[in-house]
Amino acid sequence: MRWTQPFPRWAQVMMVCFGLANISGAIGGLEYLLPSLAIGGIWALVGWRGFPLIDSIPADSQDIASGLKTIQRRQRIAFMMPLSAVICVPAVLIAPEKYRMTAFLLGAMPAAVALFVYAWSACPRCRKHFYFNGRRGSRATRCANCGLSLWQ
Repeated sequence: MRWTQPFPRWAQVMMVCFGLANISGAIGGLEYLLPSLAIGGIWALVGWRGFPLIDSIPADSQDIASGLKTIQRRQRIAFMMPLSAVICVPAVLIAPEKYRMTAFLLGAMPAAVALFVYAWSACPRCRKHFYFNGRRGSRATRCANCGLSLWQ
């Protein structure tokens, strides 16, 4: 995994400060400990390092077809993960009220991780983000940077 930093320095500092403020707010009460740590940690990490770029093929490989299959598999997994919410809803509803946010976060975490791995996948040809090029996102069928089709 590599990191790309598209933000100016002032924005990085603001994001890290916001993340640290969320983390420090978690100390106040246990009912929001896990959500505050997760959200604050994500803000601080993105401000400090930038966006992750998750390789779809090994760095020394030129197998574009294998990379496209990896992105397609990540897409299928990401689109199927919200169905896991059906399983998590009863767990959230039976949790004590002050821990429902934590139960929801624990139940939604696998779907969020699958979605982020899919969204931050690297194109096997140009080695940049497949779905983002800094100015705009792309449709789910072509690389936003080099135009490589996902379904070749």
